[in-house]
Amino acid sequence: MQCNSCKKENREIAKYCKWCGQLISVDAENSLDNIVGLKEVKQEIQSIIRIYQSLKQRTAGNNTPIRININSLIIGNTGTGKTTLAQIQHQVFLANEIITNPKIHLIDAVNYDQFLKGWDKNIRDARGGILFIYHAQKLLPQGYAENVTPLDRLFVEMERWNNDPIVI
Repeated sequence: MQCNSCKKENREIAKYCKWCGQLISVDAENSLDNIVGLKEVKQEIQSIIRIYQSLKQRTAGNNTPIRININSLIIGNTGTGKTTLAQIQHQVFLANEIITNPKIHLIDAVNYDQFLKGWDKNIRDARGGILFIYHAQKLLPQGYAENVTPLDRLFVEMERWNNDPIVI
């Protein structure tokens, strides 16, 4: 199996390149297929992949970065697989070269203040990949106060990032 990054040959069963360490083999499609239900979600993810591949073909050779907004909001009861779905999205997007960062950046909203302390570094580390904030409902202010909240700052910053990283 050839590495997409360094183009060197690896064993067929390799998940990471022995030469450059990049993720090369993800059973992402099977992981997506193994999710029970969520037919519409699966179709949407496949649609994103097709759109991205089409844009990639159109811009081939002109070094234009492809930017599509695929930020997501996953809503569901406890234990319904929201985090698993985000991790599978990461695998599928990585396998299809929509993102390049092999590490998903998980942030529990309970620790969001800690994340804010190193804001610039944390965002830099998430570039090229996915920033997944779970328990995001905890970022809402008590009684929906009119002051600026950490969630407001996140939305303002997302406008400047040009969808890199992707936020779920």
